[in-house]
Amino acid sequence: MKTNHSLVLAIVAVVLITLSWWGVLRAQTSLVSRQMERLGVPLLYVAPQNAQNVPGVLIAHGYAGSKQLMLGYAYTLAHAGYAVMLWDFDSHGANTKPLKNNSLKENLNVAYTVLLEQPEVDKSRLATLGHSMGSGAVMSAAINQVDRYAATVAVSPTGASITPNVPRNLLLQAGSWENRFVANAQRLLVSGGGENHNFTQGKARKLVIIPNAEHITILFRHSSHQAARDWLNNTFGINSQSNYVDYRMLWYFLH
Repeated sequence: MKTNHSLVLAIVAVVLITLSWWGVLRAQTSLVSRQMERLGVPLLYVAPQNAQNVPGVLIAHGYAGSKQLMLGYAYTLAHAGYAVMLWDFDSHGANTKPLKNNSLKENLNVAYTVLLEQPEVDKSRLATLGHSMGSGAVMSAAINQVDRYAATVAVSPTGASITPNVPRNLLLQAGSWENRFVANAQRLLVSGGGENHNFTQGKARKLVIIPNAEHITILFRHSSHQAARDWLNNTFGINSQSNYVDYRMLWYFLH
């Protein structure tokens, strides 16, 4: 009897493990993925299979994070028709280089250069997305090269010199349980001239509060991924029919 019980448990365990890995791998279905390294910066590129001239998005992680933590945004956007580039900042993830004063800017520029080299990317349609520390990096980049990026998504934003004109088409997000970042996002929205829906002139501005999320869990909220996708769709005039939902964390938990 005990042997039969153990056998049943073993079979159930194998089924659940198989199902969980199927769920994780399913996220990459119909996508092309390329692991790269340039000037010591580990990069990950994800795009739709057989894509041509699609918008490109740089996705930057936060302090003590890594590119893997931002995959929910990457897969959501890639399934919606975007080519995305993620990377590990110096002293983060697989990047062993020491973090310096200009590391964030230098690493982002490396990712930008490699993104433009990918054959699927429309170089005239680019956007940025960043979390926490990475939000400051992408906002600064979009302010300093205002004609380079058509939109910026700042999740749990830090600081930047926001005005009503720069960066172009700024979406701010913060979790309802991270009060300090909500307050900071509200200040940035005021500096940017308040809510605006003028995407054509690049002056669109909005703050989205993600319910029941704090500084890390916001990265795994479908509402955060969806808001970013919809903002970029509005920027580039894309009517995406993608219904992808990033369930990878659920599958990992099941495993």
